[in-house]
Amino acid sequence: MAIYIIFYILVFLLSFRIKEKKWNIFDIILLSLIILFSGLRYGIGTDYKGYEGYYNSITSINDVLLNRTGTGYYLIAYILRVKLHLPFSFYIFLISFVTNLLVYKYFKNNSTRPAQCILMYISLGFYAFTFNAFRQSLSMIIVLYGFSFLQKNKIFQCILLYALGISFHTISLIPAAIFTILFCLKNFKINFKVVILSIIIILIFYDMFYFKILNFNSNYKLYTINSEQYIGGFGTFINAIMYLFLYLIINVLNYKKLVAYDPKNHLFSNIMSIGIIFNTISVKNWLFSRVAMSFLIFTPIILSSYYEFKEFRYKKMESLLCYIMLFIYFIVNALNFNDVVPYQSILYLNY
Repeated sequence: MAIYIIFYILVFLLSFRIKEKKWNIFDIILLSLIILFSGLRYGIGTDYKGYEGYYNSITSINDVLLNRTGTGYYLIAYILRVKLHLPFSFYIFLISFVTNLLVYKYFKNNSTRPAQCILMYISLGFYAFTFNAFRQSLSMIIVLYGFSFLQKNKIFQCILLYALGISFHTISLIPAAIFTILFCLKNFKINFKVVILSIIIILIFYDMFYFKILNFNSNYKLYTINSEQYIGGFGTFINAIMYLFLYLIINVLNYKKLVAYDPKNHLFSNIMSIGIIFNTISVKNWLFSRVAMSFLIFTPIILSSYYEFKEFRYKKMESLLCYIMLFIYFIVNALNFNDVVPYQSILYLNY
């Protein structure tokens, strides 16, 4: 656990030297640290060994065409493994590089406090999530970056990145579609009451929704077998409560101030509302928390805006308490995600 604490302290210290939009040497150092810590890991995360085994079993293009989902992911695996004879550790590094570079750039371009966004990205479980569901994380962030082009009305680049992201993991069809719909409905506001009502209805009729949706797509029927193993535990429940609390305090009670501070927060608030629904119903099935991550990734931007305009009586003391809470949550997330602790690296694999 000590290596995670050292990593977090370094990220924390470097974050104070990050400017708003302008890049400097500390951006490069911080981004490199985040990429290297993730990219040089070995055996870390629930899916690591399974994907490593599949990577090493690829011998021909037919192995790519026969997979049930994620053709883009396996096509690159085929090129790296068969054509370039590179180990799986290189693919992990490549995924880490692309994922963290794109999310860093998105925060840099869409927040006035990108350093805080990065610290919350590390603290609130998004970074640890990339250790576990790295194929979905890569897909999710590519779609997020595609959305940044949609925000600039660059439709072709958006569609291209959407298609690329979905080719890595088809679940990204959901955020790609919802991002686009909410962007087009510029004056539409998702009401807090609608969010709560949606959660209640889904939880009441959960079994009917869950099994019908999964049985509709043969690729996901395996999740209907022994579905009890996917019931969210205590950590999932606490995570759902925490996000509901943040949503109430920030997106409901301070919504008008958020939008006045930055009009983009209207769109980000709507997107976060969808994430709250998915994240709350994950208490019935933690797989929904994976979908929620695509929408809750906007939470750091909204939180940083809130911190900017909120008038605190004892700002230094409250800032200190905020940083302590983020650190605690980072530790909890590291322990909560399966097979993330202890940290292992390819650098000392043979020692």
